[in-house]
Amino acid sequence: MAVEEKVKDFTKESKKRARRRRRKSIRNLCIVLAVVLLLVLNWGLITSLDPLLFLENTFPMDNQFPVLITGTSVTSVDEFYDSVAVSTDVGFYAYTAAGRQFCEFKHTLSQPAMKADGGRALVYDRGGKKYYLYSKDSELLAGNTDYAIITGDVNREGTVALATAGQGYLGQVSVYNEQGEIRFKWNCAEHPVAMALSGDNGGLYVATLSTENGQVYTSLYLLRFDQKTEVAYKRAGEVPVAVKELSGGRVLLITDQSVTIVGTDGTEQQNYDYGTRKILGYSFSEGDDCLVMLGNQLATDKGTILWLDGQLNEVTSVAASQSVADIRLSGGRMYLLSSLSLDSYNSGGELIESKPLSAVGKQMAIIGGRIYLFSATHIVKL
Repeated sequence: MAVEEKVKDFTKESKKRARRRRRKSIRNLCIVLAVVLLLVLNWGLITSLDPLLFLENTFPMDNQFPVLITGTSVTSVDEFYDSVAVSTDVGFYAYTAAGRQFCEFKHTLSQPAMKADGGRALVYDRGGKKYYLYSKDSELLAGNTDYAIITGDVNREGTVALATAGQGYLGQVSVYNEQGEIRFKWNCAEHPVAMALSGDNGGLYVATLSTENGQVYTSLYLLRFDQKTEVAYKRAGEVPVAVKELSGGRVLLITDQSVTIVGTDGTEQQNYDYGTRKILGYSFSEGDDCLVMLGNQLATDKGTILWLDGQLNEVTSVAASQSVADIRLSGGRMYLLSSLSLDSYNSGGELIESKPLSAVGKQMAIIGGRIYLFSATHIVKL
């Protein structure tokens, strides 16, 4: 009888070990499949950018935040190699998701501004004539324009677009490749204010400001590098603020009085008018949605934040109860940064989370689902 019990115990233990091995094998298989899926979904990023940076940002090990920022003021924040790019009054820097600095370039620009896309970053002197194009480990381009720079843009192919003043024209737009060679030049009798390169690297959208008989006008030009013709859309009594390309080649135009979607033929498709309110801020998302913060002349730092979809339908709105320093839209949530907290809302306008802040943040960035706050001296990752 004792022998039979021992046999039963041995059999039971063998089955337990077999079940544990199966569970372990299934768990390992799931891990492998998850890693394979992650690699497949991000293969374009891995091959076109930097595998080491990709792995470090995907699996950050040692948190080195908060990070001390070199310089006295942050001028711009953007995404660079799926990492954090920062432009200050003295240089350009980039940090991984763990807070490791992997890029540093110093400059002497008077009013530095930055645009980044993928693995290329453009830093230019607003009101000056100097500009730089950076990758993660080299200065690809250092150039000087003939006239003062108004605004600029860059894409992941290294195409650089700069709008400047001009001689004989109010504005001039020059487009360069990564080697500094001219791809396209456009002169206009209006002031260029905002612009964006197209996603196919074959065109440019430029918003301009002009006056006629005492009336101001906003014009949006849809330019193609391989064509001499230009498609234009015009609005009276408005001042341009920002431009973004939407899906299907449509263009989102933000002015001081409305948001408009313009089709590829230059015709207006949708318009959202602010009414008597003034624009206090805006933010684009990864998709076609956008945020616009509206208020009145007396409340210049707080107001109502509108979430508009790709057809300019109002998804939701939130009235800010305190001063708002920055707004963002990411992952189906709307984020409001104030001096006291970072609040997130869902598409129904419900407060999902409110994180108290011990340090004042003046800007934020949401990169790879991670939230970064920027003060005058530090970067903090929440």
